[in-house]
Amino acid sequence: MSMENMEGFKAKNVNSETSIKAVSKIFEEKNIKFIVVSQDENLMGIVTQNELLEAYFSGIPLNTGVKNITNNNIAFANHNYKLDEITNILEEDSNRYIIVLSKSLKPKEVITREVVINYFYKEAKKKIQEFKVEKNRTDEIKKEYTNDDYSIREYNIEGLINDLNQMNLWNKELNQIFEYSPNSFAVLDGTGVTLRVNKAFENITDIKREEAIGIDVKKMEERGMYSPAVGSLVRKEKRKVSVIQKIKNDKEALVTGVPVFDDKGEIFRIITNAVDIKEVNTINQYYIKQKKENNTSKMSHDVKIIYESESMKNIIQLTNELKDIDSTILITGESGVGKGVIARYIHNNGIRKKGRLVEINCGAIPETLLESELLGYEAGAFTGAQKSGKRGLIELANNGTLFLDEIGEMSLQLQVKLLQVIQEKSIIRVGGTEPIDVDIRIIAATNKNLQEMVNKGKFRLDLFYRLNVIPINIPPLRERKSDILAMIKYFLGKYNEKYSKEVVMGKSLLDMMIQYDWLGNVRELENAIECLVVTNPSAIIEKDNDKSNIFNLKLFNNYSTHSNLSDNIMPLEEAKEELEKKLVKMAYSKYPSSYKVAKVLKISQTTASRKIRQYIENQ
Repeated sequence: MSMENMEGFKAKNVNSETSIKAVSKIFEEKNIKFIVVSQDENLMGIVTQNELLEAYFSGIPLNTGVKNITNNNIAFANHNYKLDEITNILEEDSNRYIIVLSKSLKPKEVITREVVINYFYKEAKKKIQEFKVEKNRTDEIKKEYTNDDYSIREYNIEGLINDLNQMNLWNKELNQIFEYSPNSFAVLDGTGVTLRVNKAFENITDIKREEAIGIDVKKMEERGMYSPAVGSLVRKEKRKVSVIQKIKNDKEALVTGVPVFDDKGEIFRIITNAVDIKEVNTINQYYIKQKKENNTSKMSHDVKIIYESESMKNIIQLTNELKDIDSTILITGESGVGKGVIARYIHNNGIRKKGRLVEINCGAIPETLLESELLGYEAGAFTGAQKSGKRGLIELANNGTLFLDEIGEMSLQLQVKLLQVIQEKSIIRVGGTEPIDVDIRIIAATNKNLQEMVNKGKFRLDLFYRLNVIPINIPPLRERKSDILAMIKYFLGKYNEKYSKEVVMGKSLLDMMIQYDWLGNVRELENAIECLVVTNPSAIIEKDNDKSNIFNLKLFNNYSTHSNLSDNIMPLEEAKEELEKKLVKMAYSKYPSSYKVAKVLKISQTTASRKIRQYIENQ
């Protein structure tokens, strides 16, 4: 049997350098399902909307060439191929795409397992119809001829029955494929009433099939089961629709609805396919790659803490007292003060220093992946899961320390799971049922006010109490001036050695740096020193000949650190006005233009003109 009567999906051929954005528009404007990618007239592979979606979730720039997301799991065929050859190719790999070539070896259409199944379905309907016609004819002949004559006809009927048995086998296979597919499937009639769902539908939506079958999807949406109802959108727009659907129990799924039209062009069926957002394989692979570069589990390293202030001496003394204690610690402070440094110092000097320090930035890991990254998952837990399963970061920290940075970014749902880990000292992997014991010490850190978040319902009170056993607050750098001087000396030596320089900081520049507020704290100070060393020659650098412009406000170079603002106590509003006046005067004396004053002070030109009149022209 040849594949002449088999209709594949339309395909369009594009060059490999075509941008992802341009390919997206082709899908929107053309009635095609596949794009074939070629490079130098050689076929590279296939791109579907799935690859576009994965590229979007992976953060790949839209101007990137489509060759970077091409699926090369392809095979080639022409219409001379026999049907069994096609099925053999797909039996080897059901996810493979078969590109059908024209006589000029150009891509004409694409054959998938779905196409073959549809073909056999149509053939089965055709056979059934032929059988009905043949049976009617046989009944008529039976009345007219003898039994001997009828036996000839009976032979043909037996052949039809064999064909029907084969069709039954295909039907059973189709049912198995539908029921046990890892993706959620639902079949609706033309009015939007659910006729059939599979097992994955129940797993992903937490909706039992008896709650869905026979119910209009609009009513399901009204009951809060999910929103939006994709079936309703398909009926309204009469085309394929893909949306991110909110499901009860705070779940999300990527749902695609496809209309099936009858001979009159009316919607006869609607097929919906849903994938749990957490299970999008490409996001997982992308994050694993990023995690290896940025958020991998880190082994202990020596930690050097530079300090002179009394506040930091007290903190270091406290951490030294905690070295033989396993209590949970919550470190608070502004961004850049060194919360991670203190956490590593505690681990390296504590009873768990021989174990592993696993650092997790709760704000950097996508919310959809955080649970599987923290807890790990069992084999086959979701689409794309490793066959052997995967240990989570909490398991990796066993007998060591788990450092949860930016704990305030963790969702309420995951806060519950973390609380269970702390209380029960065990975890259950995603897709698993058996608890796994873990022996870990937890150190959390945040730049947010967790108590305020608790009051607003954004952080669990019971988890806050569990974490806040030993609180450590690191004051900002501007409140510990003696540490600034010590750090300047340390970082200056570090970067002079790194860049083979001998930059020395003069007193005027040093005084200005000590008085600066350092809103970015230690991180900002270190970056400023590196910039100073890189951009200046080996010499003594004063504030007037600094080429690095480390504060990005050169007008500060004329500002006296011994002004009334630093020597006298005055009401805060007066101090603000006095500083504002000085800044406007300094800027205007250097840049006698309201436009330039506005630019350096980062205010509007209207505001700059008003301030110049207020503080200079009207004085």
